[in-house]
Amino acid sequence: MSIILLQSCSKESAKEMLVSPQISTSTINATVKSDGTYQLSLENLENVSIAKQASHFQVSQTGPDVKTGSFVYKYQPIAGYIGSDEVLLSTSKKVVSTMAEGCHDDNGNGFAHPSTTIVASNISIKISVTKNQ
Repeated sequence: MSIILLQSCSKESAKEMLVSPQISTSTINATVKSDGTYQLSLENLENVSIAKQASHFQVSQTGPDVKTGSFVYKYQPIAGYIGSDEVLLSTSKKVVSTMAEGCHDDNGNGFAHPSTTIVASNISIKISVTKNQ
């Protein structure tokens, strides 16, 4: 995941600064039996969506886990399918930090202000669907 942080000092930015995300991609290799289900827990994220849907699915969805409240991705292949599949997830979260350097009020006094950084990434899940044994 990539984090981009920019600092600016003005009356408008003293409250909050929103930064455009730079997106990185990580890859997860997963294996699931043709009658099974794959589930990936995506903790500490505020937003998860499917950017590119899988091709051979009966179930391919994101949503909150009822037990933990964290996002999860669930995949179940079409009945009888054996082969490979791939889904691309887009994720993001906000990180708030306090910046103390270089900011001054109208009287020249230094002050700290919160800034918000958006941490965004893509997760490519490469799924190998195998025969039931």
